[in-house]
Amino acid sequence: MMSHTFKLSAIPFAAFLAACGGGSNSVIDAAAPAPTPAPVVVSVAPSVEPALEAAKTFLAKYDALLATAIPTPGSAATALNDGCYLANGRSKAYIVADFDADPLAVASRQAGVGTVRSNVKVLADRTVANADGTSRREIDVKYDVAFKDGSKFESPADTVPEETILSGSSAGAKLADGSACATSESKSDWRFFGNRKIVTTFVNATNQFTDRSALATGLPLAPPLLHRKFVTLGVQDPAKLATYATITGPGLISSTSLTVKLVSPRLLRDAPEFAGKNGNFVNWKDDDNFRVCRNASGGNAAAEIADCVLNGATEDRWLAPDNVNPAALDTAFAVYGFVAGGTYTINLFADDGWKTVNGQLGKTPIATYSSKLENLPFSAAALAPAGSQSLYPSVLTGSKTNAEVGTAILVKSPYSLNLTWSAPGAMPDGRKVAHTNVYFYEQGRASAGTTFNPASRQISIEYPGPTATALNATVPAAAAQLVTPTYAEIGIQYGNRNGNTVRAVYAWQ
Repeated sequence: MMSHTFKLSAIPFAAFLAACGGGSNSVIDAAAPAPTPAPVVVSVAPSVEPALEAAKTFLAKYDALLATAIPTPGSAATALNDGCYLANGRSKAYIVADFDADPLAVASRQAGVGTVRSNVKVLADRTVANADGTSRREIDVKYDVAFKDGSKFESPADTVPEETILSGSSAGAKLADGSACATSESKSDWRFFGNRKIVTTFVNATNQFTDRSALATGLPLAPPLLHRKFVTLGVQDPAKLATYATITGPGLISSTSLTVKLVSPRLLRDAPEFAGKNGNFVNWKDDDNFRVCRNASGGNAAAEIADCVLNGATEDRWLAPDNVNPAALDTAFAVYGFVAGGTYTINLFADDGWKTVNGQLGKTPIATYSSKLENLPFSAAALAPAGSQSLYPSVLTGSKTNAEVGTAILVKSPYSLNLTWSAPGAMPDGRKVAHTNVYFYEQGRASAGTTFNPASRQISIEYPGPTATALNATVPAAAAQLVTPTYAEIGIQYGNRNGNTVRAVYAWQ
């Protein structure tokens, strides 16, 4: 399953006055061309309001924007973003287009309704002189976010949002690809400017149990219940700049470097080298997570031995094998040596080093970022004491049997599904987890042949509310590209907003 991570301007303002020049001589050659009017830049002075007061007032304005609903369309949702906003590789134009075209982009934001920002801290306050003679004031801020469900982004967690806001002119700002932004704004009002990162990077932890049924019959598979814990290695490149990445950090098993190599989903989708290989899904999105290159036996590989082209790339995570025994899973996962608070260095490359084993050596990355694994996955044994699923969300009732769901998936028809589930209790560390979404995922062959790849996948997301434990949903029919369904799952996700997800998955395979 993919994890998406998302962040939430105005019409560009420019004014030029024609400057008329006259000759200083008393005699003017009538045949001489008229002088070209020189543009005069009108500079809007940035706000001089004290930084902390400015930040608090602006973030309260943002809270008001989200008070009762996520505004639509995308232009309304990004009304407080500058025209040259850039964060995690996403420009304002990208966000608006994605918001208006992709229901997932809207669904993923629903938990933000009614959020309140507090504990605002000013990290930096600077004035930037633009090349055109204008200027802007930039304030870097960090703050806590309280959600309506009672959960929080809370300091000192690395996941607490950091933002740059600006007043004045954004002239001269660059987009992710280094080109000049053509939609700069000049006004004293404060706007979100973004973190200016050209890609999205994150590392987080997930616990999952999977209840498995046969797709053809709906009968339980053996074993019916499996436990899983993993660390997601998140790299997303919506601006389509990179071809592959490396990630280095504790817990990534490697003989020398603690480094893994990941390939862009664009290559897995489009590059002829990956046609028919593992991970060759025909409908990867440009901003889906990069996937870790595999070894010959099908597992994730260390960067120095990974043959991306030969073995493909499928996972966006590092995990121990699924296990029926939660305690045994804890033991197997501990061997990796992941560390809470561990820092991971992500290098992005735009060359062809993905084509060969160790092809990244000697190459210069186009960008380097770091992300922190804020928390480890919880103890699987603590989440499932004596076989109970008491600390996981768990389906209580469903309006269709497992066999009926399996049939709808196989014939690729839409189906309605009414679910109720139990909310999980407090986690082993005492913190509350909050409802994040219910998702419906399907994958299968994208051709009439018998081999899995090329493959196709699709996902829909529902967010019934911050404290909801019931959902009436219509699951869409499989798209035409998904010729033969082979696997599907329904997931119920909860999280603590600071890097942990707890997920119940009901799978048909």
